Amino acid sequence: MGARRIAVGLATILALVGCDAGAGGADDTATATTDGATTETAATPVATGTAAESGDEPALDGVPFLEPGEVSATEPATGAPLTVTNVRLGQHDGYDRAVFDIAGDGTPGWDARYVDEAVEDATGRVIDLEGDGTIQVILTGMGYPTDTGFEEWTGRQVATEGYPQLWELRFVGTFEGQTQAFLGVSGAGAAFRVFALADPVRVVVDVRH
Repeated sequence: MGARRIAVGLATILALVGCDAGAGGADDTATATTDGATTETAATPVATGTAAESGDEPALDGVPFLEPGEVSATEPATGAPLTVTNVRLGQHDGYDRAVFDIAGDGTPGWDARYVDEAVEDATGRVIDLEGDGTIQVILTGMGYPTDTGFEEWTGRQVATEGYPQLWELRFVGTFEGQTQAFLGVSGAGAAFRVFALADPVRVVVDVRH
């Protein structure tokens, strides 16, 4: 795994709730505002393939964090195939967050876990990531843009500065009904959690500080 250039000092669960549930009506836009005031500021990703800031996503403090060695996985996805249309990163109190915005009429599934190496499914190529730990995120029920009618996010690599845990996101893309991504984190012992939100549909990955 690549060394960080600047040193800075997922039990299975599916929580499909609307933006107005469990968060007091928290907004989900890149610049989240309440009564005209910005409610959260996320550091700007520095990348090839820019990701928008995660904004004021619901905190969902009741969703448990999993320890390394545990796996966050769902039942098979249902409905029509889906497409990741955007990826967003942000900092929250106690954790860093990656959000995968998803378009389509189905319900996404996932399998997220720590892996020893970031290996691209389609080619077997090992990807060099920043950080000392690697979380693989597999989203299921996905399809190619020609199947779903939605354009897939074209970014690939998003590196961060000033994030305590999430140092790099690498978006691999879709292959045989699954979309693969990797999170490079500062330590292999960081707890993580994964859950889904609806209206619009997105899958959220938090890595605890």
